[in-house]
Amino acid sequence: MTELLFACGLLISAALISWHNRPATKGNQWPGSAAGRFAAGLILLGTAVSELLAAMASGEAVEGGRLIMTQLGLYAALPMLVSTQLAERFGYHWTRQIWGRILLGWCVVFELARRANALDSVLLVSLLGGLLVIALAWWRPVAQALKTKELLLQRLLPGLIWLALIALLQLQPAFSPLALLFAATIALYISQPESYRIALSSR
Repeated sequence: MTELLFACGLLISAALISWHNRPATKGNQWPGSAAGRFAAGLILLGTAVSELLAAMASGEAVEGGRLIMTQLGLYAALPMLVSTQLAERFGYHWTRQIWGRILLGWCVVFELARRANALDSVLLVSLLGGLLVIALAWWRPVAQALKTKELLLQRLLPGLIWLALIALLQLQPAFSPLALLFAATIALYISQPESYRIALSSR
């Protein structure tokens, strides 16, 4: 039952990320980082749907699909979400084509790490990268008159979620992958407006 709740939460958060980063309707104004997040959001949507399908049906094919989608979510989509925000916060504005290659690169890293039994290292890099994303909001303030509610929502709350996530993983290594994806996706979604502010200030 708990896994189903996390799957539903991931479905909602992935849908929000996909919707807010969907292709632009006017001209060629779809930033590369938004396109990268859109692709990652679609992967996470697939992860949530595969988990829900596995709860309703059984079989080797269903279980195999659920496993591969969960791994893609953890080791390709999550690093992609972290990478796009890191790039924005360091002032890099890459094209959609470059972000497509980066996503392909993360998929290759996932496959190589899977064969080498090093997937935990990929996840650790993603979590440390996410922590850096959130920390950069404090090191590089871009709005002099940031409202208190925005400060708590877009800076403090993602940081608390991320630190709790890392602490839980240390205390309980068998922590649910769906819970991890849900918490990380929510934290990155909440912190996204701050990334946009930093990206705009660096242009």
